[in-house]
Amino acid sequence: MMHEQLTISQLLDHAAENHGERQIACFAGAQTVRYNYATLRDRVSRLVGVLRRLGVSQAIALRAWHGILTGISNFISRLRRSAPC
Repeated sequence: MMHEQLTISQLLDHAAENHGERQIACFAGAQTVRYNYATLRDRVSRLVGVLRRLGVSQAIALRAWHGILTGISNFISRLRRSAPC
């Protein structure tokens, strides 16, 4: 098995293509919002596109994308730690 670094977009594309209908939850303040990976990829791509059209550099737009994915990753980690064995 080869190990290579994935970009954030490659990681999200992989999740959407291989687990597209799997549900994930995101926190929006006090509200929990549920998406599947395919929908999340589409929403994040639109966000990055809007930021780019507003003149935000690609690096900053991708950082916003990374922030969203980091939040999801942290949520999943908390779920795993709290799941009964």
